[in-house]
Amino acid sequence: MNREQIDKNLRDAATTPTSFKETTTTDKTLPSELTTPSSKLVLVDSVHTLPVDYVPSTLKDDIYLKSTSEVIPIDEETGNKAKEMMQAANDAGISLYVVTGYRSYEDQQKYYTSRMELLNNSEDAKKQVQAAGCSEHQTGLAIDFTDDPSNAQPTTDFGKTDAGKWLYEHAHEYGFILRYPEGKEDITGYNYEPWHYRYVGVETATAIYEQGPDTTFEEYFNINTNENK
Repeated sequence: MNREQIDKNLRDAATTPTSFKETTTTDKTLPSELTTPSSKLVLVDSVHTLPVDYVPSTLKDDIYLKSTSEVIPIDEETGNKAKEMMQAANDAGISLYVVTGYRSYEDQQKYYTSRMELLNNSEDAKKQVQAAGCSEHQTGLAIDFTDDPSNAQPTTDFGKTDAGKWLYEHAHEYGFILRYPEGKEDITGYNYEPWHYRYVGVETATAIYEQGPDTTFEEYFNINTNENK
């Protein structure tokens, strides 16, 4: 579905927010393109959540992306485009490694718990790590990158590296968007993550980038960001 039709659906949809505590699926007031877990355009955040038992049917573990671990499960289309992108980066003298692809609900819960304990369960910590059901990694459409195979926990400094800059300028050409841009924390609900890229398809990613490289998913689809607060 194109941007114009989705915009129309959004204008026609009700705007009553769904409480995170009351739902185990995405917000039903949004059009199905943004709420169906298997959609390439599904919105996932602290309000629009994924079912506990959701596992993408398109997961593959044999695409063999250059990574910091042995196997990176990933949505097939996402993985193939990431592989193409990483090869282009390599041709430009840029080294990219995948830290994380798909992460199950259970694994996200373990990750969330460990990170929150490390960060002393602070309010800011909630903007640094997604709770189970709130992570795009469960869709198989999100990838965390690094330029250092020994570093499985990139920081915001990644955005200043040649690899981070290359992704920022070229990821849209392969269907990826910078999901949590700097200065847009009040919109996305999460801190700046220059390593986290989300696959939405080349057409949509290019349209978002052309609107502005720091345009968020929420801004592009005119989603009520007050639901994230």
